Amino acid sequence: MAETKATNIAIYSRKSKFTGKGESIENQILKCKKFIEFKFNVNIDNFPNDNIFIDEDYTGRNENRPQFQRLKKKVENGEIKHIIIYQLNRFGRNARDIHNSMAMCEEHDCVMYSATEGFDTSTSFGRAVMGILASLAQLETEQLGERVKDNMYTLAKMGRWLGGQSPLGFDGTREYYIDSNGKQRSVTKLTSNDEELNLVTIIYDKYLEEKSLSQVSKWALTNNLKGKNGGDLNKSAINAILQNPVYVKSNQEVFEYLENEGYEVCGRPNGNGILRYGKKAEEKIASVAAHKGIISAKKWLEVQAILKANTEKAPRMGKTHTALLTGLLKCKCGSGMRITYGSKNKEGIRPFYYTCSLKNDSGGTRCNSKNIHGPKLEKELIKYLKTYNKETLIKEFKQLLDSTKSLQGYMKAEQIESEIVKSNNSIKKLLNRLKLIDDEEVASIVLQEIKIEKNKIKELEDKKKKIINESTEISINQAKLFEFISDLEEFNNTFENLNLEDKQKYLNALIKQIKIDENNNLNIEFNLKKN
Repeated sequence: MAETKATNIAIYSRKSKFTGKGESIENQILKCKKFIEFKFNVNIDNFPNDNIFIDEDYTGRNENRPQFQRLKKKVENGEIKHIIIYQLNRFGRNARDIHNSMAMCEEHDCVMYSATEGFDTSTSFGRAVMGILASLAQLETEQLGERVKDNMYTLAKMGRWLGGQSPLGFDGTREYYIDSNGKQRSVTKLTSNDEELNLVTIIYDKYLEEKSLSQVSKWALTNNLKGKNGGDLNKSAINAILQNPVYVKSNQEVFEYLENEGYEVCGRPNGNGILRYGKKAEEKIASVAAHKGIISAKKWLEVQAILKANTEKAPRMGKTHTALLTGLLKCKCGSGMRITYGSKNKEGIRPFYYTCSLKNDSGGTRCNSKNIHGPKLEKELIKYLKTYNKETLIKEFKQLLDSTKSLQGYMKAEQIESEIVKSNNSIKKLLNRLKLIDDEEVASIVLQEIKIEKNKIKELEDKKKKIINESTEISINQAKLFEFISDLEEFNNTFENLNLEDKQKYLNALIKQIKIDENNNLNIEFNLKKN
């Protein structure tokens, strides 16, 4: 085991989101420092801040916590040999993840200590106990999740709105109140949005007139009607509106309909709207809410009957496995391109085409782009990718390859660090001089000089941090670029031997999107993420 000193000891602390319970981050750190002082006889007054890793507002189930990942890298690099945590459940809530972290520490000769539970991983007994504690931490999380879930379903059965995106016609508003213990609480309620509710009424009437989701969707898109947050009222959005009992004036017939659909119906049928919760068959709840319904029960049930009849009559369309670019290809209007099929050719094959979904849904009133011959487009794209050389790619991303700038950045950071050391030394000298001064006026001048040096240090540290961040960003982007080039080369070498599903995965990994411009040219946006 390496020598125990402050630089190879780390403190890890975590506190979950949205809770005022449990020890604060500050108290966790303080207790961990006291443990270090007792266990390692280390002066905690000079404990390096860089060795304190804090993830605040992160749940233990999330292993992608930034400081946790930074700590993990330092352990793997051999920089950290002792990790102090307030409790094992701060390290994670999942027993498997905690065991994996313990195994990682053991592999790199690093010991984990629980400051309050009194166990560590330096012995087989300690590892066994901490393994049990990890399982208990997971059990506690699962029980907490069950309690939250039970509470949510209790509120759902009371007809309470549990939050999230409010349906068209309503706005979610938060109201505050004081409970019996004098604590401030809040509840989210649905309040009517008269303009949107008027649109909902028109949609129901239009559907009863057309009896077709496609026709109502075409009408809505042609008239540029918008849903919540300004989104288009496409077929899927209209279907959701028509099936939602939030709008119905509840009565006994509506209750019976929902019960037949597998819902546990709660409340009394009093003309108010109904809120639905749960997706699994055994958890589906429909509860009478506090707001008044706007669609009569007769009209709502008639709409449900037509929707169901149309679904039963609709032909079963097999899922296409032909198109490589589904999800990647975007029309000039910004909408996705989907597959349509032409008539059979002489060989009995139906060619497919990429067509704009907005054009198709709106009957050509919202977009007039041309259909694109699928096989020809895919052939040309693959050919282009295979001939796309590294030199061209490097030229296009030249700004990411400015290694000179990166090197200069690190050199500047070292110069700034030297200036910081000088300022710190000046402050020490001034403090020593201050001890010998009895004259208040002279002491005031020295204190002012100390303040100037401290401000200078702060400016230098900010400047250093900015330079290092910029230099690190360049280095990371360089690595990403070369990784992308490697992926492109592998694509060239293996693509033809892949099955269709793997080809689609490869293309989605390489390409973020392919957009058609006004001149019908294809613009490829590679999936190279810049920081």
